[in-house]
Amino acid sequence: MARIDCQTGYSTPGSVNQGARTVGWTFNQSHYHVNLWDPTQNIFCDHEFGIGVLNQNIGGPELSGPDNYSSGSTTLVCDKDYIWRGTAFHVDTTARGTIIGFRSYAVTATASAPTSSAITSSTATIACNFVPNTDASIATAKMQYRQLGSGTWLDAPGGSTDYSGYSQQSISRNLTGLLGGITYQFKLVMTRTTANETSFESSISNFMTLPDAPTITTNQASSVAAHSMTLNGTVNPNGVAGVQVRFGWGTSDGGPTSAGWANKTPYQNFSGSGDQAFSAGLLVLGTSTTYFYRAFVEW
Repeated sequence: MARIDCQTGYSTPGSVNQGARTVGWTFNQSHYHVNLWDPTQNIFCDHEFGIGVLNQNIGGPELSGPDNYSSGSTTLVCDKDYIWRGTAFHVDTTARGTIIGFRSYAVTATASAPTSSAITSSTATIACNFVPNTDASIATAKMQYRQLGSGTWLDAPGGSTDYSGYSQQSISRNLTGLLGGITYQFKLVMTRTTANETSFESSISNFMTLPDAPTITTNQASSVAAHSMTLNGTVNPNGVAGVQVRFGWGTSDGGPTSAGWANKTPYQNFSGSGDQAFSAGLLVLGTSTTYFYRAFVEW
């Protein structure tokens, strides 16, 4: 009786049918060697495979010679964990190769264009809808952002989340500590434990934060005389349009809003960015009288 040695070779993936979620696959080079070969008897080769169990097979060719190889092609389900081995038959002798495991190729992940919402001068919410297109594998997704022109992407707060399956998923992250009036870019970044296409990124979207609110400072009065003085302040419009400033004043503190002050100076208009000084003169004041004043900004 002849003795057969059979070795399981390697498998080669083909193209993925994205819609059907299948992938072509070829089992290659299940090598056999026959001792005391009988040239009148051919060798029959087979490839056994399946998901977890060897319950499917591809009949190989009928071969001759003491040394040869076989291969067979089939269609597999995407992103599944398979096992397979080569088998050779010679007369009444059967040899089987080592069982080898592999993961079939996955369908390509997809994502919509990321969106932004709830934008203020320092915060924003960024989100993205996507489909992991995995079965046995896990897709780990996160959001990243950066200032326009920066070479460094930052991970959004909230970190990464694991997903799987063929249905649409959503990820949303809240950004804080942003700078006012700045354009930011953001995207979805995904890594998958698939056998192919392990990295994925969505398209890049942009948003601009609102300008910072104008700031104002009440400064020391100057040119104080018996019946007059000059009130001074500094305003930074921070690029906001329609900024107006004025002083509230009186013989008592009118509080943090202009409505509480008995007297108000006329409005003065400002625009642009950076600290800008302004002043207002008061005349016909009472002598030896303590006056209170506060600068206000409106937009």
